[in-house]
Amino acid sequence: DEHEDMIRAIVDGDVERADELASAHAAQIVHQIQEYVSRAYGNALSMPRL
Repeated sequence: DEHEDMIRAIVDGDVERADELASAHAAQIVHQIQEYVSRAYGNALSMPRL
């Protein structure tokens, strides 16, 4: 699990690894939000006018 890996790196004092994992995790979250917004925007455009 990503969160457990980050926690383990922090507990172990592995700052570089913790930073790598946190950055990758943040990038994944940003990507997921972008995908969601893109889908929501696409759905809004495809709705008929009322």
